[in-house]
Amino acid sequence: MEKWRPSPDPTEETPMSIQTRASALIMAALFVAGCGPTETNNQEIDCGQGDAIEHGDQTYCVYEAELLIENGFLCPAGLVSSGTFGPVGVCAPRGVGTGTLVDIYKKHRDMHMLAWSDSECIEAAECDGGSTCDDAACVAPPVTEPACKDGETEVADSSACLQDDAICYENADGTWCTGPDASTPSCQDGETEVADSSMCLQDDAICYENDNGTWCTAPDSTPIDACRDGETEVADSGSCLQDDAVCYENANGSWCTGPDSSTPTTPCEDGEMEVADAGICADPIYTVCYENDNGTWCAGTGDPLPSSACAEGETEVMDSGGCLQDDAVCYENANGTWCTGPDAPASVCQDGETEVADSSMCLQDDAVCYENANGTWCTGPDAPTPSCQDGETEVADSSMCLQDDAICYENDNGTWCTAPAG
Repeated sequence: MEKWRPSPDPTEETPMSIQTRASALIMAALFVAGCGPTETNNQEIDCGQGDAIEHGDQTYCVYEAELLIENGFLCPAGLVSSGTFGPVGVCAPRGVGTGTLVDIYKKHRDMHMLAWSDSECIEAAECDGGSTCDDAACVAPPVTEPACKDGETEVADSSACLQDDAICYENADGTWCTGPDASTPSCQDGETEVADSSMCLQDDAICYENDNGTWCTAPDSTPIDACRDGETEVADSGSCLQDDAVCYENANGSWCTGPDSSTPTTPCEDGEMEVADAGICADPIYTVCYENDNGTWCAGTGDPLPSSACAEGETEVMDSGGCLQDDAVCYENANGTWCTGPDAPASVCQDGETEVADSSMCLQDDAVCYENANGTWCTGPDAPTPSCQDGETEVADSSMCLQDDAICYENDNGTWCTAPAG
């Protein structure tokens, strides 16, 4: 239950005066029982439902705490609330000190022992073991966890640590812990051992936990294998060697450069960037990403692949390794990507024909040999006449005909002939 506190605005508790005696009569009606009125400093104090306790030449009114925090409660004229403590609250003259309130609480406890039966104290002297008295309850001091681990000793600074590779690390409060030689390897050269991860350096610095529970930290470092043998790490691309030398960016923002690659790499196209590995390809901004023969990768933000690269129902993948299995559709696009989809229909080739991987596998001597939309080819015994004319190409269906008013017609065997217009 929230405790009522006096308002900082003194106008909410105005002493009784001759002009406000009418309101005093209403207040007196609320205090239907209790002590009768007393006089203090020539001013009559009526505690109503509370107990009037004399201390020095002043009168104090003590009420049950529940009554004092009720909405609309006002202390008798001339007194203000000092808040609640344990089971009671006190209305006292302004400026009363803590010591005086303690005396009032003790007098009231002597008068009403039962009301104070659930309370433990009024002042700290009544508590044991260094506890404090908070709202009539003894509160033990907080338990401080030892800064150092078992077997270690807390010292003022690193100069007081044990020698010969003993444990020595700084705590968050500026003290240091030391102990016998650690059973596990300490931090590497150039790294600092600290108590926990919160003390690690920031901005992608080295930060890892030792087996003994301490942590190691050091400034930003470049992985040992950031650049390959024979290459040099430089700050930016402007520092790379010229004349088609190796020049690519690392994940940490540095660049690697070296003499012309011994392998004639497939160079990156204009607008593409050579990078160390495929990790950068995860960024959706790069729509082009492929590996060079020298192990680097090319990434670019060129226009997305045309939506018509793969047929409806097929999925575009980076290479043939991404194709679906079990005789699924799998063929390469002109832009180097591959298309894959569910199993091709059984009727890709005509009756009596065989589906093969490419035209080199077709039967010879004017046998049927044409390409399907899925990139495979169909072959079979000599085709019935008439076939396509000289200069025309036989295709599987009309969707594979040349565009822009080109020749496109169907043969009696179900294939189609196409050729440029004119």
